[in-house]
Amino acid sequence: MIKQFPFFHLGLLVAILLFSSCEKSLVEEKQFAQEQTIKSYLTTNRFEYTELDGVYHTVDPLANGYQIVAGDEVSFWYTAITLNGEIVFDTNVKSVAVSFKLDTTVRNFQPIIAQAGYTNLIEGLKIGLLLSRGKEKTKILFPSNYGFGDNNIGPVPAWSPLLYEIEIISVSNPSIVKEELEIQNYLISNIGVFTPDPLGFWYGITVNGQGLENPTVTSKIYAWYQTKTLSGNVLSELVTPNELIDLNDETIPLGLRLGYTKLKIGDSAIFLVPSPLGFGTKEVNGIMPYTPLIFEVRLDSLKN
Repeated sequence: MIKQFPFFHLGLLVAILLFSSCEKSLVEEKQFAQEQTIKSYLTTNRFEYTELDGVYHTVDPLANGYQIVAGDEVSFWYTAITLNGEIVFDTNVKSVAVSFKLDTTVRNFQPIIAQAGYTNLIEGLKIGLLLSRGKEKTKILFPSNYGFGDNNIGPVPAWSPLLYEIEIISVSNPSIVKEELEIQNYLISNIGVFTPDPLGFWYGITVNGQGLENPTVTSKIYAWYQTKTLSGNVLSELVTPNELIDLNDETIPLGLRLGYTKLKIGDSAIFLVPSPLGFGTKEVNGIMPYTPLIFEVRLDSLKN
């Protein structure tokens, strides 16, 4: 027997489905509009940015620390702001709280310590941290569906896109601790060889050439290099000397490209490059994640 539903119940079901569809459509429309507002803010201020699932992260070109991955222990400072209206509504930085007359008696002015991807943070911030790097000062922006949604929270109106200004203090996991110890021991074993660079690598000139000009990060050069592990295992080597290298080629490790800018024509050198400036947190051509590298290099000439 076919069971028949009363017309009233069928109509109610259709109404519920239509209401649910309209509600979902409204949220999607607001999300789309807010993402456009975020993009406009980033473009107007000429910020370079990355994006993940509708969460936006400005790029700090001076931050060459470890890329944050799920499970890392991360400590950071933050200031939370509404993108529309620019209301500072929360922070763990005391000077900011005082400046914007926030209640300092209910806040703990200590760095947030979180396990990336797992600690219960506001969702947009949780996603945005996975786009960030150690020692980075960045902005994480996201629409209200990753924030407080249709809720009024304190001075934050419903449907507010949010901006979190973040300063990453530290990033750690067992692999990072191991790599940092390896680098420290290598430097101790080679005292006097290396000069630290503010961007996070070390270099030592082994042969002084007669050139007067340094390449820039956009130069094309003729050069040679060999890649090794700290234990001396050769990983790769240019087959021919005087090979053309584009220092703007992002497939080449950043530490190697930056290192060449320290040299003059005819110089030979050795670079110690930590994994954030090498191949990072992923296996590449058999090179395991969190592997520091040694580059033995020579700069032959600049391409005119």
